[in-house]
Amino acid sequence: MEQKPERRIAVDIDTLLAVVGAFAGLELTAWLAITMTNRFYPIFAGFAFAACLGYLVLKKRAVSALRAQPVTEQRGSRSIYLLLNILFFSLMSCALIAMALRSDQYSRPGAFFVCVALASAVLAAEVVLLPSEKGHAYFTVAKIVFLVLALIWSSMVLYPSLLGMDPFYHADFTEAMLDGEHIPTGEYYSTFAGMHLTTGTTMLVADLDYKMASMLSASLMYAVVGLSFLFLLGRSISSVKVGLLAALLVGVSAFYLRWGWWMSPNAYALVFMLPSVYLLIRDKGDCPTRLMALAMLLMGILIITHTMVAACMALFLALSWVGYHVYLIVYQEKFRVPLALGVGILFSAAMLFSWMVGAAHPITTLRELIAYGFAADFWTQTLPQSADYMSTIPFWEYFLRTVTEPVFWALSFVGCLAYFSRRFGNRHGFVLAISGIVLLAIGVFSVAASVGVLSSRWQYMSVFLLGIPAGAGLLMIGGIRAHLLQKAALLAVIVGGLSFISIVSPMANMDHPITSRNTTVRYAYTESELWAATTIANTWSANVASDGYYSDVFPPPKTAGVKQSLSTDFINKDFSNRRDQVVVIRQEILEKPFYLPEIYKLDYDPRQVLKEQGFSQVYDCGTVSAYAYLVR
Repeated sequence: MEQKPERRIAVDIDTLLAVVGAFAGLELTAWLAITMTNRFYPIFAGFAFAACLGYLVLKKRAVSALRAQPVTEQRGSRSIYLLLNILFFSLMSCALIAMALRSDQYSRPGAFFVCVALASAVLAAEVVLLPSEKGHAYFTVAKIVFLVLALIWSSMVLYPSLLGMDPFYHADFTEAMLDGEHIPTGEYYSTFAGMHLTTGTTMLVADLDYKMASMLSASLMYAVVGLSFLFLLGRSISSVKVGLLAALLVGVSAFYLRWGWWMSPNAYALVFMLPSVYLLIRDKGDCPTRLMALAMLLMGILIITHTMVAACMALFLALSWVGYHVYLIVYQEKFRVPLALGVGILFSAAMLFSWMVGAAHPITTLRELIAYGFAADFWTQTLPQSADYMSTIPFWEYFLRTVTEPVFWALSFVGCLAYFSRRFGNRHGFVLAISGIVLLAIGVFSVAASVGVLSSRWQYMSVFLLGIPAGAGLLMIGGIRAHLLQKAALLAVIVGGLSFISIVSPMANMDHPITSRNTTVRYAYTESELWAATTIANTWSANVASDGYYSDVFPPPKTAGVKQSLSTDFINKDFSNRRDQVVVIRQEILEKPFYLPEIYKLDYDPRQVLKEQGFSQVYDCGTVSAYAYLVR
């Protein structure tokens, strides 16, 4: 029998990259800490340094943990596995009971977060001790989805309104579509109405309002389809355990949870992107034509769902094609490249065509962005006072607010280096690592350079491609312990701690600021605030001006069709130019941070300033007060 030639490369690429990354990370951490006021970058560089250094330490002993092992070595005690299942459902039951018995109507109790974090730790231990039968892995995926839905839906049911900012526009668009019995023309999403069609269909079939229909359609698919295909992708590329840990790490990440309740087309589009990636790179077996046709269908739906995620998919296809060919050259391994160049060209052509014929003309938006010099404030006009306020936040609070993202990326860097290794070289993992790192680089460095490419969206999308390397990195860390129970305990501690910090961070949790009281902003309306807005709008004919978030709740005639935000008025402590308007002040912004735009907290009482400038109080319900300049 002819032996397969052994791969030969001139240098251990993973070791070289880890050494270079460690030195660069150390220097960058010191330099950024001295020169930059944004504290995120030194933290990010520090964890990147730790990841590279940690990989060099872990490599010899732990990289074998990523290899598929015999069934007898993978199997844990069935009695322990049963005990972990009982513990998981007991903890989740306690979390839901704590939620139901909460004392504050608009806040989840601390016991809820503790129980969910402990349940995620139990799942991490379960992955290590998972029995070999295939059904157990799928049951674990179902439990991960259950835990994530509990986190997302518990946020959504707290408030009578929608959560976030974008969902209000999407609700109006969907309701206008149903009322007019056709997709509204001339709107940004007139050509990209994938999510609206899904939610609108649910509203019609189940006779639900937009919020409930969104929970049971877009939000549900976001969790079920997204995490399931992340597991399948991880299993196909590496192993069952890597796939499960990837789904768990991504599911409890603050980025993922935030977009679960702040449901918008860019999150919903991932329902089609992840299955497309899986179908394109998996072994197609005896039916390659059918699987390719299904992948093309999903990518077509992706194009009409969201422009930016479609652009991300096009970039992934290009990077994958290049990555596979680089792998062929570097590792000298013969294999059939699963992605043809024509697939990427066809998808990109279809995407550009949809942009050109789209009602909102994304091409025009791109031209305007180029003419604007790609400046970040093309999308959002921020105020320097907000940045000044963030610089006053105690370091420990800022660290806890942001640390979960650098930790996640550090774990993914460890996994990426493992996928670059000669001993564990994996062409699919190699391609996924390169693609994820490029997306993350766009998101991180565009912020540093103040480039207006919506950096947070690129960071968010990189989470899904780097989730599998993160699962591999976590499994490598567990590999430092030889005994199976010790591995399970170590991963449980890491995942449990990371989960708790993540699910209580302001990005994922806006109702109970446990660790970030100075930076948690509530993006939702209480029942009292909604009633107050209705009363004020029906009582006074004058236009209404309020804080940047609350002003959106008033109907357009009350804001003259334009958002009447008090941002500069709050900064200057001067409301004299609002004498022809009703100025509305929420109790929320007197005590807590709010959206200025960006995060800001008042150090004075604007109600007293309004009275000093001649305004009279004309309404007060406890949570909202209104002031008008009455001619004497």
